[in-house]
Amino acid sequence: MKKIIFLLVITACFSSCKKTYTCNCVTTFTYPGTSYPDDTYSSTPDISYTQNMSKRKATAACEHEGKNINQTYTNMRTGNGQTNSSAGISTKCSLK
Repeated sequence: MKKIIFLLVITACFSSCKKTYTCNCVTTFTYPGTSYPDDTYSSTPDISYTQNMSKRKATAACEHEGKNINQTYTNMRTGNGQTNSSAGISTKCSLK
């Protein structure tokens, strides 16, 4: 009986380590050498991970999302690499 209770407590501890996380991303465009102000955009809505995952996996997924958003904006600005863009693009994502 004690073994069963011990296993239930251990299982509860490990299952509580996994949570649902939300990723918030902010993209900033800079225009060096011009008088244009920087533009900042937030991803709306925040990206929710519906499956329970560890913080480590959620952080990796959020960073990957930031790279994808940054590449998408870069492709939009450059016509998928056909033209040059003087705009600097930076996307930063963090977990909530």
